Amino acid sequence: MATQPETNPISDQNHQTQSTNIFIVKVGNQSKPFTDAQKAGAAYFAANPEKTPRPSVIHSENNRERIMASTEVHGTYMDGQTRYFKTLPDVLPIDKAFQAGFYSALEKSVRKRLQTLNIQASENKAAQPFKLDDRLASDLVRFANFNQEKALKNWQKYAPEGMAIPTYLENPSMAQNSQSSVSRQQPQENVIAFYDRSQEKTPSNPQQTPPIVPEQADSHENPQPKQAGNQDVPERVASRYLRLKNQYYFQDKTLAFEDGGKKLKLETENITVIRDAIAIAEARRWQSITVSGTDNFKHQVWREASLKGIEVVGYQPTKFAEAELLKAMTARDSKNQATERQPKQRDDVTTGVLLAHGADHYKHDQNQGKSYFVKLDVEGQAITKWGADFKRAFADSQSQPQIGDTVVLSNVGKQSMNIPAKTRDEEGNPIETQKTVQKTTWRIEKATYQTALEEHAEALRTGKEIEQKVIAQIPQVAAAITAAKLGEKIAEQAHVSGVIKSEDEKSALVYLIREGLASALEKGKKITAPEIKEQGKQATIDANSVFNDHKPPIMTQEPAKQEQGISR
Repeated sequence: MATQPETNPISDQNHQTQSTNIFIVKVGNQSKPFTDAQKAGAAYFAANPEKTPRPSVIHSENNRERIMASTEVHGTYMDGQTRYFKTLPDVLPIDKAFQAGFYSALEKSVRKRLQTLNIQASENKAAQPFKLDDRLASDLVRFANFNQEKALKNWQKYAPEGMAIPTYLENPSMAQNSQSSVSRQQPQENVIAFYDRSQEKTPSNPQQTPPIVPEQADSHENPQPKQAGNQDVPERVASRYLRLKNQYYFQDKTLAFEDGGKKLKLETENITVIRDAIAIAEARRWQSITVSGTDNFKHQVWREASLKGIEVVGYQPTKFAEAELLKAMTARDSKNQATERQPKQRDDVTTGVLLAHGADHYKHDQNQGKSYFVKLDVEGQAITKWGADFKRAFADSQSQPQIGDTVVLSNVGKQSMNIPAKTRDEEGNPIETQKTVQKTTWRIEKATYQTALEEHAEALRTGKEIEQKVIAQIPQVAAAITAAKLGEKIAEQAHVSGVIKSEDEKSALVYLIREGLASALEKGKKITAPEIKEQGKQATIDANSVFNDHKPPIMTQEPAKQEQGISR
């Protein structure tokens, strides 16, 4: 039986709200709808954050939806357990009622745990003084940020006698600065730094893990890092942040990382920021790095750096982590080998040396209609293919292959068209006519050009830097990069407007946009940036209208003139 929405008709005004607002609390694979914002907030607080997917809340009003709350990972506690943080909305008037339900449930939870602690303390008078566990302290700080007076009263009434009152309960300003520090007695800085092995004088035994399979090794020596500077921050990385001197901020003005030249200090454990830091290390030619911070941070840095062939000092992975890394490397290498070993000829792609091409009667039979042929030498065997679209494919080819070039001939689909045909009238006289056929459309490029496109597509997919001279020489690559940046603007707008709540969700959207563009680039498909621009505008309008119908929509900025379509 489907779960029925819970109701709480307190007043006519509330009843009207309940009839137009639905709050769906999602925990793992389960969903429960509410029409009462306070009950939805309380249920969201009580939801187990360890469920996958993590708890979130969708607000629906008049057939419009938004993700109003979601659960994020904010590092770890001192005992190594994951620290979760449940975001709260603060945009629409109804959000205040949702917050009230959340904090009411939070207050009850804090009160109950303080009472339990009090009972334990009274039963163990001879034992060492009790301390707040990290989770209770974190919740107490959050409640104090919401209502410091209530938090203090709950402490005075329910906390064990003689336990010192936390400073953040007595001083409201302290509570604002305590949220990130109560979960660990000694805050840990998440730092990635250049490590120069050539300066080692005596053998040492620090925690260290060389990369399992280096991606590249041009020299046995570890080169000196390049001088720090903004030019050593890849453009694709710098474009994602607001830069003030050596500090890089998210668009919401939250500090992401600080660039110290030979040291990068990260203020978050966001995987995208970690990957960006590794990209900076690559750009500065750091072959070895040290890492310090939380276990989760060190693990993520070790994994991402090892995938790039960078040695990591300061972290000792578990056997399980090493096995997972090997699996990821094997999958990557298998994909690369499969590309190298692909057959010269299959149903949709043929690779060979161009011997001849031109218009002629089909299969060189004078009794057949005119068509177009391509003759290739495929591993010593002459192969002729026929297709009316070959003429257009040669004309539209970006690399303009010539006789003797190795080419890649790709079948890109079918479309209906009329072609000339011969038939006979009632008296038996030959006549010219038209017939409708399903025409196979083709694409032909030099093999070197196609390989370059695929390499650039992979770079776009993974976020690697593409040289400016390549961008200038290949219009499709330039257009794809421009469209990808426009896609990032769309994702950022969705994040700022609240449709996307977390940096991880925004990164996932950017990844999907890049994946689609990369796939289109390597297949030679036509993607027009103006179409993406219009989609971005509409997405922005929709996102803004969900939050405040009275405000004018914030439009995605017009793309630069260079944003042209990718054409075959």
